[in-house]
Amino acid sequence: MDEPFANSNVPVNSTLKVKISGSGTANQQFFVAHGTFERPDRSREEWMDTELRAGLSRPLAATGPYLGRLDLHFFNQSTARVEMEIVDSGGNVVDSYDESVSQSSDFDRTFILLVVRAPAATAAKKAAKKAAKKAAKKGGGQ
Repeated sequence: MDEPFANSNVPVNSTLKVKISGSGTANQQFFVAHGTFERPDRSREEWMDTELRAGLSRPLAATGPYLGRLDLHFFNQSTARVEMEIVDSGGNVVDSYDESVSQSSDFDRTFILLVVRAPAATAAKKAAKKAAKKAAKKGGGQ
């Protein structure tokens, strides 16, 4: 796939959903999927073909960058579909990705680049609180 699944403004406590499927019967799907996913704390997990075909969900609970990749290894002519979406804590779809690739051999890679951010209201509250503390210190020292 030519395009990464990228979003630099993912709300904290969203969920990433990933599913790989093929066209035709199982006997017509000549590819294997594999993925890796790294969280902001640098913890990492591997995604296997069976998990990706069943569909998986991963919470995006911490702020910071989430990096991943999906590899499709083709052994004979077939079509694979990669579906991903980010759903916020209220159940709304924030972003989605739906691409298909047809190949007879070789592999295809799709990158996942997500940046999870604290809600703007929370960030503004923190900044206001910090400014109030600073003002209190400045006023209290005179």
